[in-house]
Amino acid sequence: MTEGLTQREIARKLNISAEEYEQREKAIRYKLNLMGDPDPVIAEVIAEYKLTKREADILKLLREKTPTDVMANELHISVETVRSHISKLLKKLGIAKRQDVSAWIVSNSKQNQLL
Repeated sequence: MTEGLTQREIARKLNISAEEYEQREKAIRYKLNLMGDPDPVIAEVIAEYKLTKREADILKLLREKTPTDVMANELHISVETVRSHISKLLKKLGIAKRQDVSAWIVSNSKQNQLL
């Protein structure tokens, strides 16, 4: 329905300003996790391994060496659920131990290989 239309044309059809359209689009993309991660290395891993939003959250916290109980508090989930997410994520990425996540990210980053 909006394919091929510019943001300004879509805004006009919705009877809103282009600025308001842009704000609404950003809010929707944020909620759908389509904004991408501001960290290009993390964004690269998320895209390459098709991580879910929760897996991406866990990955970021593992990279920062966040303890499991702190992750649970931050994500408003149980410690057991965090452990389950960590286990599945490590398996998906082919990493043996959570302590190896930071090193794995650095060694597997195409961004770093370009430097």
